[in-house]
Amino acid sequence: MGLTNFILTVAGVGAVVMLLRSDVKQSVTVLRRNVKHIRHWLEEESSAASSKAAESIKPKEIETKRFRFLTSLFEKLAKKLIQLKMAVSTFSSPTPVSGIAEPPASFSSAAIGWKQPYSTSSRAPLRFRRMKKRRGISCDYSCIEVRDVCYRPPGTQLNILNGVNFSLREKSFGLIFGKSGSGKTTLLQLLAGLNKPTSGSICIQRYGDDGQPKAVPELLPTEKVGIVFQFPERFFVADNVLDEITFGWPRQKGCLQLKEQLTSNLQRAFNWVGLDSIPLDKDPQLLSGGYKRRLALAIQLVQTPDLLILDEPLAGLDWKARADVAKLLKHLKKELTLLVVSHDLRELAALVDQSWRMETGGVLLAECPPL
Repeated sequence: MGLTNFILTVAGVGAVVMLLRSDVKQSVTVLRRNVKHIRHWLEEESSAASSKAAESIKPKEIETKRFRFLTSLFEKLAKKLIQLKMAVSTFSSPTPVSGIAEPPASFSSAAIGWKQPYSTSSRAPLRFRRMKKRRGISCDYSCIEVRDVCYRPPGTQLNILNGVNFSLREKSFGLIFGKSGSGKTTLLQLLAGLNKPTSGSICIQRYGDDGQPKAVPELLPTEKVGIVFQFPERFFVADNVLDEITFGWPRQKGCLQLKEQLTSNLQRAFNWVGLDSIPLDKDPQLLSGGYKRRLALAIQLVQTPDLLILDEPLAGLDWKARADVAKLLKHLKKELTLLVVSHDLRELAALVDQSWRMETGGVLLAECPPL
């Protein structure tokens, strides 16, 4: 079997390349040329074994076995080439190929220059049937839902948030905009678990293919939520990039497995935000404004959150850094659920899947961002 696979590879490379160019005639020519080389190679490599076997086996039987072996070999080649041709024609033509009746005559033993010592009329022709696509792909999805949330700071009689309701589907981009002081940042703090709502709930609801709830809603775990505050560089506390990233990591000796997992996540986070070329011993305060935001994002991405919250991610950046951060958020949208509070609507409008306006008094309304 190993020899067969080797010969299939050597003989079929040139023919497959030609077949990809839709040149079947040239493919047969390449096969015929390769047959001569393989025949010569087989005769040289098996000369010692053939000399011993010839004493007990008749020469005609040896030639018959050799012919059967090579015929089977090239039938396999023909099968592979036809399957490849079918695949090429499927992608190049608007109508799918239903099947191929049998190999063309150009792939017969006569075409490759071998005499037929025995009859093969009893052999059934090779036939290929296109498999039907299986159905039943699941379309289940989850949503982060805020249900009738109100928040009143301790010691006050005035609600900052009043009856906030919204639903954000997983791996989508949500945008909240509105006037300053309307309660947008307060809502983000509730989602991150920094404060608890006075009433209402924040949960994860799973839905089935029909759009109906599939299970009982679960409370949103705060450890699965990452938050990047406005001007996050003001909260950097370490003298180098590595210490800044690992500042919140566990210090106990028994947390070796968790540290190993965080370390593996660190490389992925750096790849996501484009910090591969930054030395880990560099002072974070010496980074540019755009790279400071990237570092703040990487710190949260190491924890692999289900929901990433960003408060004014473009604030204080020049035009180039703003474009870079917007491009980065477009990439992160494919991996995470993003919820952004921002006044910079023009740069983020192309990324938005759902948006809401926060009115004065803490009332949230679904509305497209004004441009």
